[in-house]
Amino acid sequence: MDIQKQQTTPQTRTTTDDEPQVREVLNRYVTAFRAGNIDDLMKLYTEDAVAFDMMAPLQIVGRDRYRKAWEKGASMMGTPWVYTPRDLRIVAGSDVAFAHAIVECGGTSKEGKTESGWVRHTLGFRKVDGKWLIAHEQFSVPIDFKDGKAQACMELKPEEVVH
Repeated sequence: MDIQKQQTTPQTRTTTDDEPQVREVLNRYVTAFRAGNIDDLMKLYTEDAVAFDMMAPLQIVGRDRYRKAWEKGASMMGTPWVYTPRDLRIVAGSDVAFAHAIVECGGTSKEGKTESGWVRHTLGFRKVDGKWLIAHEQFSVPIDFKDGKAQACMELKPEEVVH
């Protein structure tokens, strides 16, 4: 899916000359993610990137540490990986930007079956030496406190988005 074709919501859209550059970083992210190409993914992050990933720990600081988290996740599934954004919104200033979307995310099981679920994905970008890089990333899912216990709502679908 080409990020260029994703619509942004007019009420939240900030147009700058940098928005197409941020979209291009997102296109490279999607391509690398789907291919399971961790080397290409890591080229898109700042050295001091902070990640709030779906897997422990609560916070990962630094591109090198985040690489290890990606490698751990990759060891649990085969390629191709699934990354299908929906409801993408981008706000770009002259030196910082953010994007968020509802994303179908997953991969291929060891048995060859595609497994995926819908998550929330937010990316914070910073321009470093004239180049847009990911400085912050967060994957999350809502939780439900059924029976007094927090349970991840992995079964939610985008149709259940409240506007």
